Amino acid sequence: MGYLAYMRANRPGWSRMHWRSRSRDASIDHFGAKHEAFDLPIPLLHTCASSYAFNNHSASTVSCRYCAPVRPFPRQIGDKGDSSRRMDVSVLRAPFPIAEDTGLTSFSTCSLGHIDDPSFMPPYNGNPSQAMVRLMNSFRMKPGWIVWNGCLHVWVNSLCWKQLPDANDDFRYAIGGVPATLELELFKAYRVYYEQLRCELPYPYAGPVSWPDQCDPRFPLPSDPRYGAYT
Repeated sequence: MGYLAYMRANRPGWSRMHWRSRSRDASIDHFGAKHEAFDLPIPLLHTCASSYAFNNHSASTVSCRYCAPVRPFPRQIGDKGDSSRRMDVSVLRAPFPIAEDTGLTSFSTCSLGHIDDPSFMPPYNGNPSQAMVRLMNSFRMKPGWIVWNGCLHVWVNSLCWKQLPDANDDFRYAIGGVPATLELELFKAYRVYYEQLRCELPYPYAGPVSWPDQCDPRFPLPSDPRYGAYT
């Protein structure tokens, strides 16, 4: 691990895109972080990654030891032991709802974080439309989604992705928060999932929506003149 790369990924003073300076409180974080407004139940996430869940009082928020996954979780790269089969989950939720019906629960998952998934994966669970399945498969990490309490949540298991040779240092070394590159990936998926699901869900939210978007300096495009300040 390069010392400078580690410091840039984990010290706000070393990086203008550090997660402490960038993330909206309670809208994106590692799953289980203690934000009062971020109230997605842990058992629900276990259900969305599993065929069933149990021991709902578990304090574990990372390893998901208390669920039976629909497919074995991926091993960490270079580790052959089953003890390395776990999740490192990051979740994005925008500060506005997708549905007026706060009692609606819907979800689907195409990937549990396996980096060797084929380009098209059928859904493990839920009852998504073909349009949603195509959208999930259009992203490299194939983020899963959950609609709960009126809000859409998009999540990925990033454990193995951050170990790939082409993962940048921000993604590979960030500890304790969601790196900018992963936040951008989740945000892109969130936008297209939101627009599609809004056409499919009953009683879609019709109130004001304030999108974080590519004009937000947290999400600079290569063509953005500010891009160089965040690389």
